[in-house]
Amino acid sequence: MKDKRKIDLNADVGEVEGPLAVANDAKIMRAVTTVNIACGLHAGDASTMRRAVEAAMEYGVSIGAHVSLDDREGFGRREMDVTRLQVYGLVIDQIARLDAIVDAAGGVMTHVKPHGALYHMAARTPAIADAIADAVFDTDMLLSLIGPPGSEILRAGDDYALDIVAEVFADRRYATDGSLMPRTDPNAMIASADHAAKRVITMIDGMLPEDEAPGIAVVAETVCLHSDSPGAAAFAVALRMLLEDAGVIVRSRV
Repeated sequence: MKDKRKIDLNADVGEVEGPLAVANDAKIMRAVTTVNIACGLHAGDASTMRRAVEAAMEYGVSIGAHVSLDDREGFGRREMDVTRLQVYGLVIDQIARLDAIVDAAGGVMTHVKPHGALYHMAARTPAIADAIADAVFDTDMLLSLIGPPGSEILRAGDDYALDIVAEVFADRRYATDGSLMPRTDPNAMIASADHAAKRVITMIDGMLPEDEAPGIAVVAETVCLHSDSPGAAAFAVALRMLLEDAGVIVRSRV
């Protein structure tokens, strides 16, 4: 008998301030199995981190650090000229900041995922990838490291004997070469949960969508959806329902 399809759903949270944002994150946590919490550089502060941790524990989802470059003005989406040592320091500080809040709440942090420009830089640049893996290892070698399949960051995580988790995107289209379509492209984002669910199932089965990146194989262990997209909470709920209706087991990977 063929193994059942399984996937982890992850979302980036704690990135927007205010009561409506907190409520939106909580709704998303009812649908996902893993969250990546902004650690105060690209977004968030001690208060938003604490509220996100408390909500994650209430809904029983895995908690991770969403680490970024020090670029609040650009929401962490602008690439910067940084050294390996600088990246190591930024990452280890952000992990420690979130871990202290998680520990105080009686929870456990399970993973680390880079954000925005740092995510893309680490995917292709060995020194940046090694700095992140080094920081994760030095903090807690039991933490998982999330990144794109076949990337430098997963190679680095494997070199450091970390648990590595290959991530694909539910609400972002891929370019023909298998890279993520840039957000500047008007077709980059996917708003239809039905379309997203079909894409996710294709990726769980080992291929990027044929109409986006034909013939490119992929490993999909976790699927990201963005909490800052319009209608994100409804999208998350609908996506999970559609996946489970299709027989996919949705559970945390980290």
